[in-house]
Amino acid sequence: MRVYWPTSGVPLHNGQMVGWRLGRSIIVVSIVEDRSPVPQVNVDRGGNIQLEYLGNALFFDSVAAEEPGEGLDTLRVWLDKAGLPVATNDKSTQLILYDPPDPCRLRFLRLTSQSPLVYPDAHAQTLARQDMYSAVQRPRKEEDITKVIPLLNAVRAAQVTLRSAGSLPPADTEHSVRSRCVSPAPTSLEGPQSQPRSRSLVSKHSALGGQILLRARQVYHSPKAFLKTRPDPAVSIAARSKHYMAFWNTVWLVLNDLILGYCARQVILYLAPRLCVLSKDFFTTYLVDTFLAILQWLNDWPVGLKLNTPLSAFFCSSLSFLVQSWADIVVPLWDNVVPIVLHMGANAASCGLTMAIALAQDVLALGTLHLHLCYAATSTLCRWQLYSLRALWNLFRGKRRNVLRQRTDSYAYDVDQLFLGTLLFTVSSFLLPTVAVYAGLFAATRLVLYTVDRALSYAIIALNAFPLFGLMLRLKEPSRLPAGINFSTKSSSSRGITAYPPGAHPLHNVLQICNSPRSVADILHPETS
Repeated sequence: MRVYWPTSGVPLHNGQMVGWRLGRSIIVVSIVEDRSPVPQVNVDRGGNIQLEYLGNALFFDSVAAEEPGEGLDTLRVWLDKAGLPVATNDKSTQLILYDPPDPCRLRFLRLTSQSPLVYPDAHAQTLARQDMYSAVQRPRKEEDITKVIPLLNAVRAAQVTLRSAGSLPPADTEHSVRSRCVSPAPTSLEGPQSQPRSRSLVSKHSALGGQILLRARQVYHSPKAFLKTRPDPAVSIAARSKHYMAFWNTVWLVLNDLILGYCARQVILYLAPRLCVLSKDFFTTYLVDTFLAILQWLNDWPVGLKLNTPLSAFFCSSLSFLVQSWADIVVPLWDNVVPIVLHMGANAASCGLTMAIALAQDVLALGTLHLHLCYAATSTLCRWQLYSLRALWNLFRGKRRNVLRQRTDSYAYDVDQLFLGTLLFTVSSFLLPTVAVYAGLFAATRLVLYTVDRALSYAIIALNAFPLFGLMLRLKEPSRLPAGINFSTKSSSSRGITAYPPGAHPLHNVLQICNSPRSVADILHPETS
């Protein structure tokens, strides 16, 4: 028989043990003075379960006044001054200590797939063999630990219920304040919080618009999210802890975003004149003049690469005209527009650093629009030529693509068709290197711009979704981030006792349930449920 004994919340040393019986395991909640009717307690995913009397508890110094043969058919437990068992009248008793989780502080025990199926570890097995303590056994099916954990999570609520019913003496002021946190709240959230299923049109084409929509959505759902953090008998403690961490993590991130945004605003205002000059020089030097020089260099057969001269001249003149035209539009407006953009960035930073980064992302996309158009034109031509070469290659081999059956079949072409196809295939093959060189240039440029854009996007994501609150709890209060349980051995105070009452069997080594907190890696990369 296994006896789960609480390490706190037991104010008496003599009386009747109350709790729950689960197969050959009993979960002790507390000790009461008389056999008055005990109330029901709401257990997570188990409904209301009635407390029952489990046996007698006796203070060890008072055993001399007890009759040795009294109550032999019931469980009797002798307690020390600390209120922990030192002996029982059942020699097969296993004592497992646990600290009742406090629902007010969102503490609870949790089982995972990595939790042990046997109670003690290897060290406990060694101690058990040394002290003839039969604790190392796989639990029976009716004593499954998965049925015990919800009852252990409900012990603190059961103690509060017993105290409010008058079965237990009043607790101190701190515990009274916590007991109000365990009591059910009168209100609960009705209906699930709606989440967006896909990106909107604004957030798809504008990072600043998407960030504004995100903040508006957070403000709109904040009252419902806050209500989900309040005690509710219809919501499990694990679900409420998840909502609590999500809500306050969002609050912390928004506050940090505002603080960092205020610092960024001061920097932008201080460096605004210098940023205006530097940005103009960067645009004209690296985004205009550099590409004009590279296009001219490719047109002059660089490093012995002999491109098709007419086609290369066409690409050079067309793409250079596109780049130069965009520069002729942007550069004259730079001195008037950029100060306004920097002022907008400073104002956006007042609403958070993410707003300033999102605005920078949009400005970068607008300032490099000419490079994006060059990439779109060259990549489209390259894909079209590769597709035509594949079709002409099938014609050259005497095959054609069957669109209906999605396969390539043999086909008998005429001589004129084969001649024209072979001629076009030859011409396209010789033109492909020239097209691929210009497409590769702007593909590499697009890759660099995409990397910068993704870096800014990930910075926004980090500021919006970094698990800051979870990391803080991991350092401050790891018990609020349960990732499983483990069992450790603990020496009982009965080791110094030499004389026991008749029929008492000492408990030398006991087990204690310990909560294993989540790792930092699990907090940063949570498993998808």
